[in-house]
Amino acid sequence: MALLSEKIDFDMLPKTFRDAVSVTLSLGLEYLWIDSLCIIQDSQEDWAQEAARMADIYSQTYVNLAATDATDSTGGLFLDRNGQLGTLCLLRSTGVFGGLDPGTVLIVSGDMYQHQILGAPLNGRGWVLQERILAPRTVHFTLSQVWWTSNDSTETYTEWFPDISIDSLLFALRLYREQYSLPRVRWRDTPDLGEDEYKQWSDCWRGYVQEYSGLGLTKHSDKLAAISGISSMFSNVYGLAGSDYLAGHWRRDLPQSLRWWRQARCEVRGCRPDDHGQYTAPSWSWASMHAELFFAVVGSHRMLMQILDVEVNTDGGPFGPVKDGHLAVRGPVWRVRIAAWDDHNQGNFQALCFSLMDVDGNERTFPVEAVWDGCASREQVGSEFIIAPISYIAKQQRDEGPQHASCLLLQPTGRKPGEFERTGFAFVESVLLDEWMESCHGKEEDTICEAYDGESGGWYTYRLV
Repeated sequence: MALLSEKIDFDMLPKTFRDAVSVTLSLGLEYLWIDSLCIIQDSQEDWAQEAARMADIYSQTYVNLAATDATDSTGGLFLDRNGQLGTLCLLRSTGVFGGLDPGTVLIVSGDMYQHQILGAPLNGRGWVLQERILAPRTVHFTLSQVWWTSNDSTETYTEWFPDISIDSLLFALRLYREQYSLPRVRWRDTPDLGEDEYKQWSDCWRGYVQEYSGLGLTKHSDKLAAISGISSMFSNVYGLAGSDYLAGHWRRDLPQSLRWWRQARCEVRGCRPDDHGQYTAPSWSWASMHAELFFAVVGSHRMLMQILDVEVNTDGGPFGPVKDGHLAVRGPVWRVRIAAWDDHNQGNFQALCFSLMDVDGNERTFPVEAVWDGCASREQVGSEFIIAPISYIAKQQRDEGPQHASCLLLQPTGRKPGEFERTGFAFVESVLLDEWMESCHGKEEDTICEAYDGESGGWYTYRLV
């Protein structure tokens, strides 16, 4: 540390760092930020302090230099290229087919941006997403060419194309980039959000989270830290209070944002708590999972889950590491048992049959499509869970869109009555939910929850941790 404070030996730097210094000087710039040099790597205090500043660092940079095809710091910016990748494919059109005029046609891959940028090694890393999102402009150094992209617009430039075709080709690339990229950063304040802007804002946030969830992290404990810059940006841009950020969710977006599930075909790369016993987030938060995630589409749903209170305690501000958190929830719940297991998955979901008791003491079975937060097998047949609906399609709206209800699968923590952890997500036909609420009310003496309100049709108060 003392030697680096006095002098940094250029020749001792890895190739990517040396190349970055050369590019910075060639641009006439005096300052260069490199995370691993500017953050004291063995100091948790310095790391936490600088991680909290990522939104400012990247959003206020002049340009972000991305070693997009390098697998580590030794790869460099200037790579040995495959000359054939940069060879233009020109065809002579006779004008006979496809409505093309006679002449020379340039063939361009429609997946160029996806493969060369989004599919490159650098952009598979979780920490890199906020660099790509927050930086106003980025230069990507790839195996085939150099790309320039801007977050203030959809402008994209490459070095392949001849001047005579540049306008039409760049227009096509902008369309490809809009198709494959996340929503653009909006650099303006909107303190009062109407319903339309709220939907756009919430869809944008879930788009970021969904993309981020499929990226790699060396430490699962970095799950929220590695997206804290984007979280801070959202807080500033949309006029959201830091206290409204709750372990990866926003207060106004609850309980809608609880409707997430993991990609069932991917490996579950973490547990609650993670492999090293370190707490990351409450079980209801997507950040508790280290797996690729999906969110339910926001539609004309009636909310059956009410959030009475939410508390998340963090270190180092609202976007810092989470110490603990809970939701106080009110809504219908039912104690169910897995009655049958279908080995044929329904896409991302497992087909099951659940059973529950109606008010007359009769056992009733019904189909469910579920995905577990962790590993599951048919050995769980006979196990009991709590099913808690979040939302469903009201009767008068069932000719519009999906007909299913979104539900959480819960298990008691065993620490106190009415305290649960999330264990999965399920879809149930909305018409079945009508039957449950009519014939399978809860019972006041049932101790599965903190409180029971019979006048509301069998709604309980309980706690999610």
